[in-house]
Amino acid sequence: MSPLPSQKPLTSALAGPIASYLRLKEALGCQYTVERAILYALDRFLTDTHADLTADTFQAWHVTLARLSSGVRRNRLRVVRNLCLYRRRTCATAFVPDPAGFPTAHTPAPPHIFTDAEIVRLLRAVAQLRPTSVSPIRQTVFRLALVLLYTTGLRRGELLRLTVGDYHVDEHLLLVRECLHRSLLISHLHLHSIVGETTGLAAPLWSGSVTDTITYRDLQPRTEGCSEANPDPSAL
Repeated sequence: MSPLPSQKPLTSALAGPIASYLRLKEALGCQYTVERAILYALDRFLTDTHADLTADTFQAWHVTLARLSSGVRRNRLRVVRNLCLYRRRTCATAFVPDPAGFPTAHTPAPPHIFTDAEIVRLLRAVAQLRPTSVSPIRQTVFRLALVLLYTTGLRRGELLRLTVGDYHVDEHLLLVRECLHRSLLISHLHLHSIVGETTGLAAPLWSGSVTDTITYRDLQPRTEGCSEANPDPSAL
């Protein structure tokens, strides 16, 4: 099996098992692109250390992955363990790492609560954005996204799924159709106030204080005569 153009030939003591293992996976129809890159990185490490894969060299290679998140490290160790299990078929004494010592699957990063001062800096940075050929209203779009995220608590996916038709100008209502659990309406929302603003906090977005004006109205069950495709805010 010839390596990818960007990869050097396998040269470590594990070169034969790696090449044979990759050929097997390809014969089974697996692309194995990510796994191939991981195994080539392991091969380079073993070549540099002039060693076979043992418990000590496996741990030493794991240390080189410290910059990565625990979930990514766990996956890379899992890929190497699968290789070791394959090698064990023909070499009864081959080292196989114990998955009990692998990092946890996920270690979520603690949430960051943005302060008013940080939001001001973000808004000022957005004001410096210049239009591009693919985004002529880039500054306005980023400002609108930032203000909505900060003042309404929308999730990133909910923001990305919004369309122009979800905002009802006359009623100042924003319909969020695809939430985590259900649809909701955000009322007293003045999106047109954002366009002319370039600095400062998001207060111009609202007709009153945030706690007084944001209301969430459950659309399940819907009022008779009101549909998700054509909601009638007055009927809610």
